[in-house]
Amino acid sequence: MPVILGVRLAEQIAAKTGENTTVRLPPESGAWIVPSLRLEIAGTFSLAFAEFDQQWILIPLGRVHEVMPDIGAAGVEIELDDPMAVDRVREPLEDEFPTLLFTDWREMNRPLFAALRWQTLSLFVVLSLVVAVASFQVSSALVVLAIDKRRATGTIHALGGTPALVRRVLLLSGILLGGVGLGLGIAFGCAASWILNAFRVVRFPEGLARVYMVDSISFHPAWNDLLAVALVGVILVAAASFWPAWRASREDPVKALKAT
Repeated sequence: MPVILGVRLAEQIAAKTGENTTVRLPPESGAWIVPSLRLEIAGTFSLAFAEFDQQWILIPLGRVHEVMPDIGAAGVEIELDDPMAVDRVREPLEDEFPTLLFTDWREMNRPLFAALRWQTLSLFVVLSLVVAVASFQVSSALVVLAIDKRRATGTIHALGGTPALVRRVLLLSGILLGGVGLGLGIAFGCAASWILNAFRVVRFPEGLARVYMVDSISFHPAWNDLLAVALVGVILVAAASFWPAWRASREDPVKALKAT
């Protein structure tokens, strides 16, 4: 009977393509004869899931029924090209076969996804605090800029410029300064994610891979996450820029023009 072994299972038993092996099955209740199957190894497969690569053997169902006609199929797995189309495919199947039990990858991995959501939220909050601390550097730069351009600010006031104009100019300067850094940071993060994903840099050792059922961590930046990061970053930079811009807009033009 031709079979395909998981690549790690084949390595453990030192099996090679074209060789034969024997699998002993549990005996029937009350019987002393141990049934066995002679298998011909037709190849190996690798799914990057430790549970499958290390424990599974793929056997044609029809050949199994020929040898053991009493054994039935425990389940049928349907693979979709688009994993997000589960609901569209599942609903008509449930209507057609109401006596069968259906489950999908979301239900099977619900605890994992819940943990990942909380982890993502926690990391987002922590990184937002880091950006908030870094935004004070923008505030400090604006304070220095306001002091350096004090006479220019007084000149704008003397020419009829309103405090709102001065405040808007300095606020936009701070947003531009922080926005450039924010954009470079997002671009660097996307490039680093592509490199880490392309070369599979972050890999699990065999023990952890058996627990998490994955050999490596994939990095795929989502557009909604990048948009949320950019939005929060711009808000924090604008908030940090408002105070020095407000102080500069309230400067007395006479004192500003006399400043050296």
